[in-house]
Amino acid sequence: MKRLYFLIAMMCLISAPAFGLSDAEYLKMKKDPKFAAADKELTQTYNAAKKIMSKSEFNELIRSQRDWIAKDRDVRAETFMEKGCSRVEAYTQATIERAKGIRARLEIIQNCVVDDIGDIDDAYFDNGNGVNMHLSLISRAEYWFEVSFTSKGVKISMYGHFDPNDNTIKLDNDNLKAVLTFKDIDTVNVKVNSALNRAFNSNANGKYTRH
Repeated sequence: MKRLYFLIAMMCLISAPAFGLSDAEYLKMKKDPKFAAADKELTQTYNAAKKIMSKSEFNELIRSQRDWIAKDRDVRAETFMEKGCSRVEAYTQATIERAKGIRARLEIIQNCVVDDIGDIDDAYFDNGNGVNMHLSLISRAEYWFEVSFTSKGVKISMYGHFDPNDNTIKLDNDNLKAVLTFKDIDTVNVKVNSALNRAFNSNANGKYTRH
Protein backbone atom coordinates (compact mmCIF):
# COMPACT_ATOMS: atom_id res chain seq x y z
CA MET A 1 0.00 0.00 0.00
CA LYS A 2 2.83 2.41 0.86
CA ARG A 3 4.37 1.67 -2.53
CA LEU A 4 1.06 2.54 -4.21
CA TYR A 5 0.88 5.91 -2.42
CA PHE A 6 4.49 6.57 -3.39
CA LEU A 7 3.78 5.86 -7.06
CA ILE A 8 0.69 8.12 -7.05
CA ALA A 9 2.69 10.93 -5.46
CA MET A 10 5.45 10.55 -8.05
CA MET A 11 2.91 10.64 -10.90
CA CYS A 12 1.49 13.88 -9.53
CA LEU A 13 4.95 15.39 -9.37
CA ILE A 14 5.71 14.32 -12.93
CA SER A 15 2.44 15.73 -14.31
CA ALA A 16 2.69 19.04 -12.42
CA PRO A 17 4.69 21.97 -13.82
CA ALA A 18 8.15 22.22 -12.38
CA PHE A 19 8.03 25.97 -11.71
CA GLY A 20 4.59 27.42 -10.97
CA LEU A 21 4.03 31.18 -11.18
CA SER A 22 3.67 32.70 -7.71
CA ASP A 23 1.58 35.80 -7.03
CA ALA A 24 4.73 37.77 -6.22
CA GLU A 25 6.37 36.75 -9.49
CA TYR A 26 3.20 37.57 -11.42
CA LEU A 27 3.27 41.12 -10.03
CA LYS A 28 6.94 41.39 -10.93
CA MET A 29 6.25 40.16 -14.48
CA LYS A 30 3.60 42.87 -14.91
CA LYS A 31 6.46 45.35 -15.04
CA ASP A 32 7.55 43.77 -18.32
CA PRO A 33 5.83 45.73 -21.15
CA LYS A 34 5.03 42.69 -23.33
CA PHE A 35 3.67 40.63 -20.47
CA ALA A 36 1.69 43.62 -19.18
CA ALA A 37 0.15 44.12 -22.65
CA ALA A 38 -0.78 40.43 -22.90
CA ASP A 39 -2.25 40.46 -19.39
CA LYS A 40 -4.28 43.59 -20.21
CA GLU A 41 -5.58 41.98 -23.41
CA LEU A 42 -6.67 38.90 -21.46
CA THR A 43 -8.47 41.06 -18.88
CA GLN A 44 -10.27 43.03 -21.60
CA THR A 45 -11.27 39.82 -23.39
CA TYR A 46 -12.53 38.33 -20.14
CA ASN A 47 -14.62 41.46 -19.45
CA ALA A 48 -16.03 41.32 -22.99
CA ALA A 49 -17.02 37.70 -22.41
CA LYS A 50 -19.10 38.75 -19.40
CA LYS A 51 -21.15 41.02 -21.67
CA ILE A 52 -21.53 38.54 -24.53
CA MET A 53 -21.84 35.13 -22.89
CA SER A 54 -24.95 33.78 -21.21
CA LYS A 55 -24.80 33.38 -17.42
CA SER A 56 -24.13 29.63 -17.67
CA GLU A 57 -21.45 30.12 -20.34
CA PHE A 58 -19.70 32.79 -18.30
CA ASN A 59 -19.84 30.67 -15.13
CA GLU A 60 -18.13 27.89 -17.08
CA LEU A 61 -15.51 30.39 -18.25
CA ILE A 62 -14.90 31.42 -14.63
CA ARG A 63 -14.26 27.79 -13.71
CA SER A 64 -11.91 27.24 -16.63
CA GLN A 65 -10.10 30.51 -15.89
CA ARG A 66 -9.46 29.37 -12.32
CA ASP A 67 -8.07 26.08 -13.62
CA TRP A 68 -5.90 27.97 -16.10
CA ILE A 69 -4.42 30.20 -13.40
CA ALA A 70 -3.94 27.32 -10.96
CA LYS A 71 -2.41 24.81 -13.37
CA ASP A 72 -2.84 25.14 -17.12
CA ARG A 73 -0.97 28.44 -17.44
CA ASP A 74 2.13 26.90 -15.84
CA VAL A 75 1.91 23.81 -18.03
CA ARG A 76 1.73 25.88 -21.23
CA ALA A 77 4.50 28.23 -20.07
CA GLU A 78 6.77 25.28 -19.38
CA THR A 79 6.14 24.05 -22.92
CA PHE A 80 7.29 27.41 -24.30
CA MET A 81 10.35 27.38 -22.03
CA GLU A 82 11.30 23.96 -23.37
CA LYS A 83 11.37 25.61 -26.81
CA GLY A 84 13.89 28.19 -25.63
CA CYS A 85 11.71 31.05 -24.37
CA SER A 86 12.71 32.91 -21.26
CA ARG A 87 10.38 32.61 -18.27
CA VAL A 88 8.67 35.95 -18.85
CA GLU A 89 8.41 35.27 -22.60
CA ALA A 90 6.86 31.89 -21.89
CA TYR A 91 4.17 33.29 -19.60
CA THR A 92 3.54 36.10 -22.08
CA GLN A 93 2.91 33.57 -24.85
CA ALA A 94 0.69 31.48 -22.58
CA THR A 95 -1.37 34.57 -21.73
CA ILE A 96 -1.68 35.59 -25.38
CA GLU A 97 -2.79 32.06 -26.23
CA ARG A 98 -5.45 32.15 -23.50
CA ALA A 99 -6.84 35.48 -24.72
CA LYS A 100 -7.02 34.17 -28.29
CA GLY A 101 -8.88 31.08 -27.11
CA ILE A 102 -11.53 33.13 -25.32
CA ARG A 103 -11.90 35.49 -28.28
CA ALA A 104 -12.46 32.51 -30.58
CA ARG A 105 -15.32 31.36 -28.33
CA LEU A 106 -16.84 34.85 -28.37
CA GLU A 107 -16.69 34.97 -32.17
CA ILE A 108 -18.64 31.71 -32.35
CA ILE A 109 -21.31 33.12 -30.04
CA GLN A 110 -21.50 36.39 -31.97
CA ASN A 111 -21.68 34.60 -35.32
CA CYS A 112 -24.59 32.51 -34.05
CA VAL A 113 -26.49 35.69 -33.23
CA VAL A 114 -25.71 37.17 -36.64
CA ASP A 115 -26.85 34.00 -38.41
CA ASP A 116 -30.16 34.05 -36.53
CA ILE A 117 -30.85 37.79 -36.52
CA GLY A 118 -33.35 37.50 -39.36
CA ASP A 119 -35.51 35.27 -37.17
CA ILE A 120 -36.44 38.11 -34.81
CA ASP A 121 -38.75 39.77 -37.34
CA ASP A 122 -42.07 40.63 -35.67
CA ALA A 123 -40.65 39.65 -32.28
CA TYR A 124 -42.03 40.97 -29.01
CA PHE A 125 -39.94 41.45 -25.88
CA ASP A 126 -40.82 42.42 -22.30
CA ASN A 127 -38.54 43.85 -19.60
CA GLY A 128 -40.84 43.12 -16.67
CA ASN A 129 -41.22 46.84 -15.88
CA GLY A 130 -44.30 47.38 -17.99
CA VAL A 131 -42.36 48.26 -21.13
CA ASN A 132 -42.77 46.17 -24.28
CA MET A 133 -40.47 46.22 -27.30
CA HIS A 134 -41.33 45.13 -30.82
CA LEU A 135 -38.70 44.55 -33.51
CA SER A 136 -39.54 44.50 -37.21
CA LEU A 137 -36.92 43.57 -39.79
CA ILE A 138 -37.08 46.04 -42.67
CA SER A 139 -34.03 44.93 -44.65
CA ARG A 140 -32.29 41.59 -44.07
CA ALA A 141 -29.39 42.54 -46.34
CA GLU A 142 -28.65 45.69 -44.34
CA TYR A 143 -29.83 44.42 -40.90
CA TRP A 144 -32.14 47.45 -40.74
CA PHE A 145 -34.81 47.36 -38.02
CA GLU A 146 -37.77 49.32 -36.78
CA VAL A 147 -37.85 49.14 -32.98
CA SER A 148 -40.98 50.21 -31.11
CA PHE A 149 -41.24 50.74 -27.35
CA THR A 150 -44.69 50.77 -25.76
CA SER A 151 -45.65 51.65 -22.19
CA LYS A 152 -48.86 52.99 -20.62
CA GLY A 153 -50.41 53.69 -23.99
CA VAL A 154 -47.35 55.58 -25.26
CA LYS A 155 -45.57 54.20 -28.33
CA ILE A 156 -42.21 55.37 -29.66
CA SER A 157 -40.73 53.98 -32.87
CA MET A 158 -37.05 54.26 -33.78
CA TYR A 159 -34.79 52.83 -36.49
CA GLY A 160 -31.31 51.38 -36.51
CA HIS A 161 -28.84 48.89 -38.01
CA PHE A 162 -27.74 45.70 -36.31
CA ASP A 163 -23.96 45.79 -35.87
CA PRO A 164 -22.50 42.24 -36.04
CA ASN A 165 -19.23 43.43 -34.50
CA ASP A 166 -20.79 43.86 -31.06
CA ASN A 167 -24.33 42.48 -31.59
CA THR A 168 -26.00 45.84 -31.00
CA ILE A 169 -28.65 48.05 -32.53
CA LYS A 170 -28.04 51.72 -31.73
CA LEU A 171 -31.14 53.91 -31.92
CA ASP A 172 -31.07 57.69 -32.13
CA ASN A 173 -34.22 59.74 -32.67
CA ASP A 174 -33.41 63.39 -31.91
CA ASN A 175 -33.05 63.42 -28.11
CA LEU A 176 -34.25 59.83 -27.66
CA LYS A 177 -31.48 57.25 -27.62
CA ALA A 178 -31.22 53.54 -26.91
CA VAL A 179 -28.73 50.70 -27.35
CA LEU A 180 -29.91 47.11 -27.74
CA THR A 181 -27.29 44.43 -27.03
CA PHE A 182 -28.25 40.88 -28.04
CA LYS A 183 -27.11 38.03 -25.81
CA ASP A 184 -28.97 35.76 -28.22
CA ILE A 185 -32.09 36.17 -30.35
CA ASP A 186 -34.32 35.70 -27.28
CA THR A 187 -32.52 37.96 -24.80
CA VAL A 188 -31.71 41.64 -25.28
CA ASN A 189 -30.11 44.06 -22.82
CA VAL A 190 -31.45 47.57 -23.37
CA LYS A 191 -29.92 50.85 -22.22
CA VAL A 192 -31.89 54.04 -22.89
CA ASN A 193 -31.23 57.68 -22.08
CA SER A 194 -33.20 59.66 -19.49
CA ALA A 195 -35.28 61.42 -22.17
CA LEU A 196 -36.76 58.11 -23.33
CA ASN A 197 -37.58 57.12 -19.77
CA ARG A 198 -39.27 60.47 -19.19
CA ALA A 199 -41.37 59.97 -22.32
CA PHE A 200 -42.74 56.76 -20.81
CA ASN A 201 -42.62 57.78 -17.15
CA SER A 202 -41.25 54.25 -16.75
CA ASN A 203 -37.90 52.49 -16.62
CA ALA A 204 -37.23 51.13 -20.11
CA ASN A 205 -33.78 49.84 -19.16
CA GLY A 206 -33.07 46.21 -18.39
CA LYS A 207 -33.10 42.72 -19.82
CA TYR A 208 -35.86 42.03 -22.32
CA THR A 209 -36.96 38.48 -23.02
CA ARG A 210 -38.82 37.31 -26.08
CA HIS A 211 -42.49 36.35 -25.68
